[in-house]
Amino acid sequence: LDTSNGLPLSTHISVFSAHIGLTVWHGVKKALKVTSEDVVVVSGASGTVGSLAGQLCKLEGAKVIGIAGGPAKCERLLALGFDHAIDYKSESVDEELRKIVPDGITRYFDNVGGKTTDDILMNFKTHGRLFLCGVLSEYNEESDERG
Repeated sequence: LDTSNGLPLSTHISVFSAHIGLTVWHGVKKALKVTSEDVVVVSGASGTVGSLAGQLCKLEGAKVIGIAGGPAKCERLLALGFDHAIDYKSESVDEELRKIVPDGITRYFDNVGGKTTDDILMNFKTHGRLFLCGVLSEYNEESDERG
């Protein structure tokens, strides 16, 4: 990695990173093909990838719901322009989605996998699109249970 531009290494691996930007752009524009007709859920929405994905979806005119852990992170999502934020630590993702989007979700930018993804898929419309970007919920798992 060329850091001769004087920027610290942390800048190169943050939102300014070509890898992160291209991943988000590809997920939103090419894989999900988000339009103003869509209801998009972004899990892991308060991180670099998730917050950028949600903002790009908003630029496309979509309704965007972010999933994050804790009230401060959810407040940040609303400040970034997300339409709704669900705190998975204190709220049922499934129940909140049923209230917010009773007709279902059309797009899902998945950064976490696990139970959050299960809850989101239970609220998916037929022919919805999913972009699997990460599985944060599994990164620290000691066992490899599948079923």
